[in-house]
Amino acid sequence: DTIRPSLNLISGPEAESHSPSAVFEFSCSEIDCWAFFKLDNSSLFQNFGYDSALISVDKDSTFSYFQLKLDKLSEGNHTVLFKAYDSTGIYGEPLVLNWSVDLSKPDTMIDEYPNEITSDNTANFSFSCLVNGLKNENDCSFEYQLLHQSLSGGNIQSPFADDNLEDDRSIWYPTYNPVTLYSVSEGHYLLRVRASIKGKKESVR
Repeated sequence: DTIRPSLNLISGPEAESHSPSAVFEFSCSEIDCWAFFKLDNSSLFQNFGYDSALISVDKDSTFSYFQLKLDKLSEGNHTVLFKAYDSTGIYGEPLVLNWSVDLSKPDTMIDEYPNEITSDNTANFSFSCLVNGLKNENDCSFEYQLLHQSLSGGNIQSPFADDNLEDDRSIWYPTYNPVTLYSVSEGHYLLRVRASIKGKKESVR
């Protein structure tokens, strides 16, 4: 056997990732295939194969399938080098992947909102998020809380309060952007909204 095994990347992190984790999925051209990797400037290669706790391996009749997850990555640029070898000890060409990690938390902006005092029982809101001062239109998702106090006073509560919860203000609700609230009753309202990028929450508005 003189054929070199080759690794084929199926999926990996985006070129600019906002997650401290990275998942790589790839296949090897041979059934009996193992691999090792080296992250960044490390001088040590780590092996993984059938028995490695770092991966899950599915085998079929034509190729080997690998999945590798790296956690606790720091901010900045990263490089990972993969190499495969087969049961005869023949090594394939290295597969080198580069990406960057940006863990900056997004800032939330409320771009559209009703007047402070209004007779309209419909309220329109739109939001945006800033990452490093720049708008990020694609990666952000939003959650909100809406707290209400009637004109006669009393405790401020959520219109969505659950009688089984002691403090419904700990609950955040996913929201569309923009969003319209209909049939808003009289009273004082406080809307709080927060953005996240792939689960990373930021400051609240």
